[in-house]
Amino acid sequence: MTICPTAGGTRRPTTRRADRGFTLVELMIAIVLSGIIAGVIVAALATSLNVASSTTAQVNDSADAGLISSFLVRDAQSAGTVDPTTATRDPALGVSISSTTAGWGGCTQTGALVVRFSWVDRSTTASVVVVTYALDVANQLNRRVCTKGTTVDVLLGRHVSSAVASCLPIAACTGDPISVSLTVRGTGLRAPLAYTLTASLRTRAQPGATLGNSAQVALTALGAPGTTAACPNLSLAGTGVVTVLGNALVDSTCGTSPISGNQANVRPVGALGSVGGIVDPFRSRVAPVGICVAGGTNPSVIGASSAADAIVVYPQAVVIQASITFAPGRYIFCGGLSITSGTVTGSNVLLYLANGSLTIGAAATLDLDGRVAGSEAGLAVWVATAQSVVIDGGNHASTLAGLLYAPTSTVTLSSSLAANFGGVVVKSLTITGAGPMRFGLPLPVITVQPTTIPAAQVGIGYSTQLTSIGGTAPSTWSVTGLPAGIALNATTGSITGTPTTAGTYPLVVTTFDATAAAVSVDYTLVVVGRLAISSPSSLPSGQATIAYTATTITATGGSSPVTWSATGLPTGMSINPATGVITGTPGVAGTAAVVVTATDASAVTAQRSYSVTIAAAPQVGAVCPTTISGWRGEYFSNIGLVAPSTLCRDDAAINFDWGSGAAANGLPTDVFSVRWTKTQTFTAGTYSFALGSDDGARLYMDGALVLDRWVDQGYPNPQPTVDLALTAGSHTMMVEYYERGGLAAATLVITASTPAVCGLPATGWAGQYFSNISLSGFPTACRDDASIAFDWSDGSPIAGVSAENFSVRWTRTAPVAAGTYNFALGTDDGGRLYIDGVLVIDQWVDQSYPATPPNATRTLAGGSHTFIVEYYERSGSARATLVTTPVSNGVIVTPSLSGDRNYYGENRLTITNSAPITSMTMTITVAQTAGVSYQGLYTNFRGNTVTLSNSTSGGAVRYTVDLIGGRTIVAGSWLIVGQWSGTGTAHPTAGDVWTVTTTSGGIVSTISGTY
Repeated sequence: MTICPTAGGTRRPTTRRADRGFTLVELMIAIVLSGIIAGVIVAALATSLNVASSTTAQVNDSADAGLISSFLVRDAQSAGTVDPTTATRDPALGVSISSTTAGWGGCTQTGALVVRFSWVDRSTTASVVVVTYALDVANQLNRRVCTKGTTVDVLLGRHVSSAVASCLPIAACTGDPISVSLTVRGTGLRAPLAYTLTASLRTRAQPGATLGNSAQVALTALGAPGTTAACPNLSLAGTGVVTVLGNALVDSTCGTSPISGNQANVRPVGALGSVGGIVDPFRSRVAPVGICVAGGTNPSVIGASSAADAIVVYPQAVVIQASITFAPGRYIFCGGLSITSGTVTGSNVLLYLANGSLTIGAAATLDLDGRVAGSEAGLAVWVATAQSVVIDGGNHASTLAGLLYAPTSTVTLSSSLAANFGGVVVKSLTITGAGPMRFGLPLPVITVQPTTIPAAQVGIGYSTQLTSIGGTAPSTWSVTGLPAGIALNATTGSITGTPTTAGTYPLVVTTFDATAAAVSVDYTLVVVGRLAISSPSSLPSGQATIAYTATTITATGGSSPVTWSATGLPTGMSINPATGVITGTPGVAGTAAVVVTATDASAVTAQRSYSVTIAAAPQVGAVCPTTISGWRGEYFSNIGLVAPSTLCRDDAAINFDWGSGAAANGLPTDVFSVRWTKTQTFTAGTYSFALGSDDGARLYMDGALVLDRWVDQGYPNPQPTVDLALTAGSHTMMVEYYERGGLAAATLVITASTPAVCGLPATGWAGQYFSNISLSGFPTACRDDASIAFDWSDGSPIAGVSAENFSVRWTRTAPVAAGTYNFALGTDDGGRLYIDGVLVIDQWVDQSYPATPPNATRTLAGGSHTFIVEYYERSGSARATLVTTPVSNGVIVTPSLSGDRNYYGENRLTITNSAPITSMTMTITVAQTAGVSYQGLYTNFRGNTVTLSNSTSGGAVRYTVDLIGGRTIVAGSWLIVGQWSGTGTAHPTAGDVWTVTTTSGGIVSTISGTY
């Protein structure tokens, strides 16, 4: 047959049977000719069997892009404006979107016309074929064929909200355009897709697949085309619900059971079914090109890309163990990809596995969007070779917003909490886990408000509301990590209840929209203790007409801010509602019953009752007590000791640190002076007098000025000292002091010239205790101390020495076996260690007790060595410890003595080894005598290196850490923490015992000590 050009255009003779719908063979031929890929082929195959056998085909309950595309291609290819019998153009033929009934060529149907195709079909008798697409009021897209007086109807799609046709280059869609496009939108949940399908007219080639003309595939298991493979191709091994927005299609070539497991768990918008001989819909896609070089080096930064279309090649296997973001681009993995932990994010990304397996562990979270352009459009992960692919959903919802394309691979998808996939085209698929899973696009953008949640309080009702924004209503909710007494309403998203235990609780909240799209959000819920007034235990007394000593009331627990109120305070006194500080000047004497109330931000209240005594107003020219057992103190409201005195009292000792406060009721905080007088009996001898003051002070002995510091000054360190030889009998001492402004302090320390005998004992340490912080003068007391392991807290270290401003020198000379030793010295405040006169540890500074005491390692020859530890305490808590550890095989064990071991705490050991440890057993025994309980055991040894265990017996907890056989602890520094609590009696000093036995370099060493 010859085709000749005419004045009216191109003539194409056509011979066809009357159009009564596609047969299966015709449909497959039309698909092959169309060249349209992706969901078009898959969906067409899934529905063609019904179409071929019935003119009233019932398409699955969705907008079926595949079926619509197949008929659109066929009708566009057939349409033409030339009558082949006359070779002339007929204006009534071709393409039209005329909405008039007349324009339908008599092929009318119910609904609104979307597009009309018509042509001349020449069989025995030439006839005009008219095909109309119309959308009826029931949201159904229908196709009607009219020829030779008969009509044939096909239902193309249910739940279609709109269908609009357009043409190029003739926008009005008349006559013979180049192409026809059909934009289809579903009605929402039941048919969520929106897509544009394009077909060329006559003999022009159909366009390639793009996001615009390809429908998304939800779930396709291809089986093994051309080979014999065992069933099943889809294994439903999990218990979670699987939502498929579209059809779930499984190749049935493998045998009688292509699908295994509980199919009731699959909830497709379309249908779950099997068809023999499914064609890979993406087989014609062009893979990204990259060079995989043996021995090549991976880029230094994983996930970095120069542009959205750039190709980044990883020659070696890649393991991701932390959160990263992939920049837009195409990433080629030559040796496989493993994501073990962290959150992996990125948009416009393609992960192409040229070779090697893909594994995404349960501790990892995905949030990846696939490619938006090019031949890989719509793909997020492409596995090129037959591999094992495992994606294991962890404790956060994961999202792969694109297609997982692995046509020759076995794929396992697991969901513990929730997982979203744009779609999968794989050889075979196994779905496991108890969590829900969703397949299909589009994925809505869902956010959760608020971004943070308020704190809760033990024993107080709690309520906060979470709201899901975006997605399709209604939403449902789940959560992990809530404390006891608190629950999340799965329908409303409200968190309510009454917590029972304080703590910080990390939460993972997951919300699902009506299409099963899931997103997880991290929150931290802080549960504070019940509001209580904690201090002080009592209120100080005051004096009428004298400013009251400012006293701060403090609270524990509750939610900030806390406000304060009080009832019953003496006249002239009040409490600051914001700070809880009680101040004022009481007007009259008496005893008042005071009730203080604290109210937190949640309107929870706590109360505490106090009694405060107000003394009578001071007399002018105070009269000193008639009987004085200590120092007669006359206090003046001036700096010149000018009479009359404001106050006179009996002071037990001159050892005052008033800070910036008043020295006594009735005195100003600045510009005052004091004269102390005392007569005391001394034995004959030389005595040392150390006088410290801020500001001026002077000392008289029997009327003679012996020490003069009558100047403005800060408190000196060391204090000025004078040694006086006194005869036996009574002597009168007088100390005068003034304070001009700022801080105020005055001290006098008297020590005998003949120190206590501190000989070197056969065992233990000779301890010399000084009533100053400079180890100056003569010691106040001496003691034979078995070890240096003291925690005096706020108390005195020894009788005769005050709890503040003292120092100690311990000396010990003892034989030592030849070897290497580690010395750890912990002090609050300063400390230093000398070995044979050499300073080896120097921490001579004001400090808190360190979590890990400073240490030094020294090698000592066999024989006698002298050790000296010097220590001073300025103020606050007092503590000193020395732990000596032999180092026989390069292993050093340093204990940390932090924690309150009376009622709760933790024991810490730091193990440092310079050579590998090949065996180790470590124990910590907590010696609390009753009520002790195990809390936890932690180490930072590398994973699967040691085993941890504990036991409780006889009122003690014993922790054990053992090196696993065949493992090695590499050289380094390691932490071991045993945590415990209890309500039993206090620990004895150095009562907790630790023992570490190690083998390193073939040398076995056992090191032990106490806390």
